Amino acid sequence: MILERHFRFDKQYLSELGVRYTPSEGTGSSLKTAIFPEIFNITLIITGMLVSPFFIGVYVTLKPEKKLQKAFFISTAVTGVFSGIALSLIGVFDLGYFYYPHMTVTGMFYAGAMFTSFLWGVGVFTLDKESPYKQSKFWIAEPIMSFVVIFIGIINSTLAQDFPQIFGFIRMALWQKLFVYSVFILISIIIFRFIRIVKKEKIEKMLLMLP
Repeated sequence: MILERHFRFDKQYLSELGVRYTPSEGTGSSLKTAIFPEIFNITLIITGMLVSPFFIGVYVTLKPEKKLQKAFFISTAVTGVFSGIALSLIGVFDLGYFYYPHMTVTGMFYAGAMFTSFLWGVGVFTLDKESPYKQSKFWIAEPIMSFVVIFIGIINSTLAQDFPQIFGFIRMALWQKLFVYSVFILISIIIFRFIRIVKKEKIEKMLLMLP
């Protein structure tokens, strides 16, 4: 956004940062070609490729044993992989060249991110008190953030359009950004906590190996 001098944060959607081509007429003709669309699109592709294996790694690290826990975290891994693939495809099908495919995969990402957030938030509650993931006093922050993501996602997907008199005080473009940023804040929290858990487990293993 810093490189795109003409980008209007309050009015334009994030997808417009990846527009490589503007049709002369018809759908998408009102779009403006971005200055550095490759940076935006490649970033989305790489991020999506990293998100997919991350959620698989989360399941392997947590090692849920009970059936309910397994069901939630396997589902979380599946929807997380789905979201990662959709995010990469947003970068492949930019808004200029592939308007309708872009809108489709964007909707897939929104849906996948909301389902993943819901499953993760509830899944954390199902973990035992002895789980390494619940040893921190701040574990409750993740379920709360998960439901913040869902709430903003619902507003962004339907309520802001159906009830503009209530939610119209914030432009649709800003609701979209709030949703995307809240998703990445949640993922960042999860990554940070997992790094700490993995480090702690490695230190404990090293201490056990000492004579």
